[in-house]
Amino acid sequence: MFTQIIRAIYSKGLIKNSEKVKIIIISILLSFCKLGYFPIIFLCLLIPKERFATEKNEYINKAIIILPMILLFILLYITTWHTSINNIGNPNNYSIYNLFSNPKDFILLYINTFRKRWFYLYVQGLIDSFGYSTKLNSTMSAYLIIMCYTLLLFVNNKNKNTVKYNIVSILIFLFTSIIIFTSMLGGTGLGSEHVMGLQARYFVSVELFILSIVDIPFMKLNINNENIFYGVILILINLATIITIIEGFYV
Repeated sequence: MFTQIIRAIYSKGLIKNSEKVKIIIISILLSFCKLGYFPIIFLCLLIPKERFATEKNEYINKAIIILPMILLFILLYITTWHTSINNIGNPNNYSIYNLFSNPKDFILLYINTFRKRWFYLYVQGLIDSFGYSTKLNSTMSAYLIIMCYTLLLFVNNKNKNTVKYNIVSILIFLFTSIIIFTSMLGGTGLGSEHVMGLQARYFVSVELFILSIVDIPFMKLNINNENIFYGVILILINLATIITIIEGFYV
């Protein structure tokens, strides 16, 4: 969904119905993956007004894109996630009721969670592990992923990010992280120093927003054939993924 919206932001001409349908379908599928990913859809607010016939058409189309994912989020919360997030039947753990009754304590809990675990959740865990049962035991795989991430940071981006894009990206990153923290309250005991049960793989999607706004001006790679370059990057990352799966589950 991230790539589809980015394409919609930087493409020229009026937005096509096929573009909107792709974003809506992917956003609905994403809603079933993990509670909290719905803020990503707000990136579509950055689709420029020039891509719509009129101002009214812009508002209507953006509402059509955003509302299905929000409504599905609410529906899934009411029908499925309500019990686990509110921690019904387990008074020894945090619940969303505690959050609203003691907001100051939860602000401190979330700050401590970010302070104590940010490096694992947003950096280390995306390189050498994606969860408790998935470890990159191979040094080659770890260095392969580090190399790919580093190369992407130095690629000369033809589409310069606006201040508005960077601000919205940071807000989506923070908002999504907070919702993911909140979704794990049911497994966090009262008095814990940080939210328990968080794994780096939960934050793979929001990591894209931080990587997309990183700009290293003093050194840029000018790629002659972008299709080959990005194709090789994808092959290398998929190779590291396959090695991870084989080592973690079959060796």
